[in-house]
Amino acid sequence: MSDEQGRETFVDTGPAPRAAERGVERWLLTRGSSFYALVTLMLCLAKYGVGIDPSWNYLQALARHWRSPHASALLASPADFRLESPVSAVLAGWLHLTGNASFLEFHFVLVCVALTVPFAMPAVRHEAKLRFLVGLMIIGSAIPSLLLSWVGSYDPVSIIAASIAVLARSKWVSFLGWIVFAFNNGFEAIVAGVVVCVIIFFDEERRVDARMIPPVLGVTYGYVAIAVLDHTWGGATGPFTLFRFYGFHRYLVGALDYWPLIVASALGVGWVLLASREVRLLPAARACFAMSLVASLAIPLVALDETRITAGAMWAPILLVATICVRKLDTKAITRVLRRMTPVAVVLVLVVVWDGSLVYSGWHGAADVVGYFFLHHPIPAALAP
Repeated sequence: MSDEQGRETFVDTGPAPRAAERGVERWLLTRGSSFYALVTLMLCLAKYGVGIDPSWNYLQALARHWRSPHASALLASPADFRLESPVSAVLAGWLHLTGNASFLEFHFVLVCVALTVPFAMPAVRHEAKLRFLVGLMIIGSAIPSLLLSWVGSYDPVSIIAASIAVLARSKWVSFLGWIVFAFNNGFEAIVAGVVVCVIIFFDEERRVDARMIPPVLGVTYGYVAIAVLDHTWGGATGPFTLFRFYGFHRYLVGALDYWPLIVASALGVGWVLLASREVRLLPAARACFAMSLVASLAIPLVALDETRITAGAMWAPILLVATICVRKLDTKAITRVLRRMTPVAVVLVLVVVWDGSLVYSGWHGAADVVGYFFLHHPIPAALAP
């Protein structure tokens, strides 16, 4: 149904919640952004602990030689593909955080920022239902699994930029978010930009809209900028060169072995959001559902880091759909969706798939992490540089 202003409304046909449930819901919806940021971070840490990127020392080498990366033997071809994602490593080098502990501590801080930055955006701070929904999207996605299992990687920068790109109210801030996203991971940003534009197209009754300008221009500028920088540094092995280097069979086997898990991790609890009856009525949500299926089936065939690329590319689109749902669904409808998503988001645990195997997190428990960061305990021998 639609009212006179075109706002989507729905008739509540479900059972009335108990008074206690309504009280909990009201209490949660009155909590501020700081509360949601803290609870989200704590739940993510409780579910996934903290691990380490198995090849973190390659980015550490980039941090130590950020002015001339090829001076590091670690960044010889084909490992020099990491030069296409330089933001966090160059920042660490610029800040002189290149020691083992300081480099990983810096990247752990970036992970925490990536998991909480959506709550700092005005669009989320000023809308209670969106705060709740975004919190569920983070807790029930593969993003915390990806970031916390791979501390020391460049992924936090991509997630921070993607979140800002779609949640910013200012087109200029959104534009800058897309630039940083593409500069740090061009392939993910291109996929995300295309899907976001498709969602906007269907959200605006199949019309080109001004909201498409930031992703189109931002991704273009960012991609050109990193290409110029890589050329200045001496070039880097690109993803399609890697494809020829490893051969299609390796990609195919890795994808087939874990395809159901890869598809699930593409959106996590976002699949519950898109499958909800109330949300399915929105053209933008249907477009996102179709594009997500295509991406989660196609990306693993051209990317060895299956979960990382798929979940990273689909993060901006599913956040955009969340904002559309809160804007277009009435209070009863969005409340039913939140009730449906909450238990799934809390209990869902998603494992990162990389190159046909599950990611080894490095540390065996929180005590090892605390010992390394604060008590000078050694890093796991298998992951030492």
